[in-house]
Amino acid sequence: LVSIIAAILIMIFAPTIIYIFSGPGYRDAVFILRLLSPLLISIPLISIYSSYFIAKSKPRIVSILLIISTLISIILNYIFIKLSSTELEMVIGVCIATLISSLVYLIGLYIAKKMKI
Repeated sequence: LVSIIAAILIMIFAPTIIYIFSGPGYRDAVFILRLLSPLLISIPLISIYSSYFIAKSKPRIVSILLIISTLISIILNYIFIKLSSTELEMVIGVCIATLISSLVYLIGLYIAKKMKI
């Protein structure tokens, strides 16, 4: 619940946060901050699920899913960077790749728990 509220607040106050910490020259960072704010929700959930599997003496599941999500991240980063024509597009592409790979990891952990692997 706290992470959901934090993500929403960051989305709302992203311009103010960027202005306070970086100044007016970093307006493009507002969109990037908003784009990455869902990670405030997914990362704690990933941590909880990972801890669950480790506590159940099943770290192999965590390792396999981490390798898969890392490979997805590397492939998507490469694709998005190659397709980009500006630095901002590259950064946005990397953010999207990070979100996708994080979501794949979280969904994989969730499915593994539901299937009682």
